[in-house]
Amino acid sequence: MSYGDNLITNPSAETGDTSNWTISNVTVQEGVGETHYFLLDNTAYMYQTISPETIGDKPDIDFKVTIDFKLVTAQELYDSDVKGWVTIEISYSDGTKGEFRVPCVLGINIEGRDLGSGWLRTEAICKVVYASDNVDIDSILVRIETSSLTNGLEVDQIKIEKNLETIIGELVEDNMVASRSGVGSAEPPIFVFKIQGYLAEDSKPCVPLPIPYNIGVGRIYIYVDEAPIGNDIIVDIILADENGENSESIFDNPIYRPTIDNGEHYGQVTNAHFDYQWAQDKVVYPSIIQVGDEETPGAELCIEIRGSRT
Repeated sequence: MSYGDNLITNPSAETGDTSNWTISNVTVQEGVGETHYFLLDNTAYMYQTISPETIGDKPDIDFKVTIDFKLVTAQELYDSDVKGWVTIEISYSDGTKGEFRVPCVLGINIEGRDLGSGWLRTEAICKVVYASDNVDIDSILVRIETSSLTNGLEVDQIKIEKNLETIIGELVEDNMVASRSGVGSAEPPIFVFKIQGYLAEDSKPCVPLPIPYNIGVGRIYIYVDEAPIGNDIIVDIILADENGENSESIFDNPIYRPTIDNGEHYGQVTNAHFDYQWAQDKVVYPSIIQVGDEETPGAELCIEIRGSRT
């Protein structure tokens, strides 16, 4: 996933003070070298509001929150009490709000979380949900808070970053429709191409779809509403640069291209027979190689490509 710059001002006390934050019982301490960090007392808070001008274009998918913190008095290994946390409150132009809480606890020591010397990193994804296309984000409130936390909480930095990826809806061109789903969620990306009406071998390639991040592809499915008669339907899958150049089939051997047999409605191919590692700087689209006979070529073709994150 691709995220933008940190939207928070003075996120790591780099100014040497608490400017841009509204605080209660928060001080700035000197760190290593010329660095600083925030120290929240056992019951304290600090917050700031991010404006629409800072946010810029509203994200399609989510924001990522990262906080590097240290519990002044470390919790016991199995102590799950949450006495320090970050709240992200997203206010929408229709009056609705979305709230997310990120706990500052010892938690599970996983790779990348333990920064050494007692410092921990926690990340969370804050999904955005718009009631309609006309709804915008009015503001984002970022609040760090403690409550009865022994000796308080140290915060080295906090970041909130906007996801720069976009969800592509339907792209329509002539009798072809292309769509992509699953981006930015726990589900794998799915590319769907539909060619409406009767098929023709000389039809131009379908609308290309950009690959959102490096993915692996498991299977490719193709199916039609009206079966071909006389010949099989054969489809190739093409990868190309974003400008359409350097296009090539994903199949080293053309016998493995997705096929719907004469008189049938369905076909599939597994990644044992094609290049399944796709880079994010590419686009993908299908190309019709063969259809049924002139009178019954097959109709309403759908190609579905199921990906996974790599």
